[in-house]
Amino acid sequence: ERYPAECKAGYLSTLTHVTQEGPVKAEARFLAQQCSECYRKLLQRTDLEDREEVLVNLGNALSVWAENAETGPEVIELLGKALSAYDESLSIRSDDADTHLNRGDLLQKMAEELADSGDHVQSRRAFAEANSAYEACCSVTDSTKGDDLVGLLESWGANLLGMAQSEGCGPEERRELLGKALGHLTEATAMEVTATRAMNTIGDCHVAMAETVGLGPQQRLGHLEQAVAAGYQRALAVDRSNLDASVGVAEVHAMSGKAFREAGDVAAASTHFAAAAAGYERIFADQELWREFGGCADRSDFLYNAACACALAGRPSEARQALEMCLSFGLVTQEEIVKEEDLRCCL
Repeated sequence: ERYPAECKAGYLSTLTHVTQEGPVKAEARFLAQQCSECYRKLLQRTDLEDREEVLVNLGNALSVWAENAETGPEVIELLGKALSAYDESLSIRSDDADTHLNRGDLLQKMAEELADSGDHVQSRRAFAEANSAYEACCSVTDSTKGDDLVGLLESWGANLLGMAQSEGCGPEERRELLGKALGHLTEATAMEVTATRAMNTIGDCHVAMAETVGLGPQQRLGHLEQAVAAGYQRALAVDRSNLDASVGVAEVHAMSGKAFREAGDVAAASTHFAAAAAGYERIFADQELWREFGGCADRSDFLYNAACACALAGRPSEARQALEMCLSFGLVTQEEIVKEEDLRCCL
């Protein structure tokens, strides 16, 4: 069941400027706050049955509230309150797999928010605690009873990927974490052949491997080829309109072009840059895919990357058009564009 606040937040995909998000998020916050207060009133009753379920619902409502909060500290505070609600629920019923999974996903969100705020020490602790939550979930998960084992493996793999990409993670630890992530994600795809989320995260893991410091161009290209073959292309074979996979393929082409350029293979680099630009254009031309982007930030990022791809492909006119649209969302500045090496031909 979707909370009204989640439905309101879904309207963000129709907005055209970041300033339009404020009223929508304010209404989502209000609805989530109302839900939270209702659950708190229920919890004051001494004769309340299924208290653990009400606590989970409270945690869910607080999580939605956090997603629409105005400031980073407020987000972290609300996520902490949601975590306390999940913990209290688990103190009543410790074998509920869904609550353990919710707890892990929430801790993963908290780790990302802490990283964005610059608190990398606490972020890594939250990632580690999320990992423990997924381990606890695995110990009580029973797929024969309807527990979502595939979803658990997908979330667990994504968390390990986040840990591997966190600041302070060395090359050896990074490789170890990415290897564990790929193990969980591969298991998920073996259990469910349509697990596109796992497939896309497999692609993301190989991209992360390609970005490891110290790799030569040929090593990077090997990981990028795996990102497409083992990840994004498999997801597209299941769902040819999968947005994450389509974007992933375009991004890999751009990265491959840079690796070939570094290796001195100008022809191969040009081929990949052209494929990247064409991939971004296909996504933008597909209105169904365009509507799938979550909000202004996602669309702005996509258009910025599309502009870079077009510029690298030697198509400055199309790059400028993408930049103009990107700037219209109000999130990227001219100063940032001037500093971007990939966009030099557009200046």
